[in-house]
Parts: sequence; C-alpha cells; structure tokens
Amino acid sequence: MKAVSPLIASVLLVSITLTLIYFVSNWSTMFTTRGAGIIQQRGDTEMQCSSAALAIDSASYNCTSGKLMFEIYNSGSKDLTDLKISMLLTNGSSYMLNAEPNVTIYSGDTQILYNSSANVSFSLIDRITVRASNCQKTAKSELEGAKLAAYGC
Repeated sequence: MKAVSPLIASVLLVSITLTLIYFVSNWSTMFTTRGAGIIQQRGDTEMQCSSAALAIDSASYNCTSGKLMFEIYNSGSKDLTDLKISMLLTNGSSYMLNAEPNVTIYSGDTQILYNSSANVSFSLIDRITVRASNCQKTAKSELEGAKLAAYGC
C-alpha cells in the first residue's frame, strides 16, 4: 500500500491550519465585540445615572390604615422610574414595598406616593429606603424610622 504523498500531506496540513485560524479569529472577534458592547452599554448607563439624585422630603405613617406616605423629590437631572421602597425593622427583618406602578419623577419634580404597608407596628420601623430602578446605585434615599411622622398611633 502506498501512503499519501508528502506534497498532498503538506497541502492538507496548511489548509487545516488556515481553516482553524479563520474560525478562531472570527470567534474571538465576535466574543470581544459583544463584550465591548456590554461594557459600552453599562458605561452609558453609569454616565447617565451619575447625575441622578433622589430625596425623601417627608414621610408619614398612618397607624390606623397602615398606609405610608412619601413626598419624594428628584434633585438630579435624570428622570427616575419604578420606585422600590424597603423597610428595615428593629428586629432585623425587612419588607419590600412597591410604590404606585409606572411612576416617573421628572428632574426637579416632587411626587407624593402612597403604599399600604405589611401591617407593621410603627415602633418597629428602623429605616426606610427608596430607590429608583433605573439608577439603583445613585438614586436612593434613606429615612431613619425616628424621623417618620406618625398619625393615629
């Protein structure tokens, strides 16, 4: 039996090597392009959110109805959406409360939000935090439970 000639073997090795190089370079280009796109998107979001700010101007708790009322001010230059409210209690537990759905607080505006609580005793509230979902790191405000006004308690 005859083996493959050295010329054909060399041509096959070169063509297989070039094919592998082609596929690896295409994969690496696609991988780095996609990664760069994700990094670019995150960077754009961080830049937009760097000017976001949120402040709780006042808050009150109605012990009879169990409703929380927040007056929230957007002191930044970015519109804030989908606010999330969390209450930390003195016993270490916490509750997540949703503000009215699809609320947008435009830059420079004040919004009053209401939420039914989880029937928590006023004396157990240690801290309340409000965050905007579109800029969670920068658009947040906290209020000590001691600064929460109470009615009907």
